[in-house]
Amino acid sequence: MKKLQQISVCIVILTLLIMVLNLLFFSLPDWVVRIDGIVMIIGIFLASYSTVKCMKK
Repeated sequence: MKKLQQISVCIVILTLLIMVLNLLFFSLPDWVVRIDGIVMIIGIFLASYSTVKCMKK
């Protein structure tokens, strides 16, 4: 579970970086922003799930 937690946190950080690049530097296509948001939601879910599982052990 620890490895899943680390990977999901990295995914969330990368998706946040893409969102910041979209807001500050250049405008990405709509489909890229939507896919990035979906991946971010999945990453947040996996990070919270793995954190709870690690805390229970």
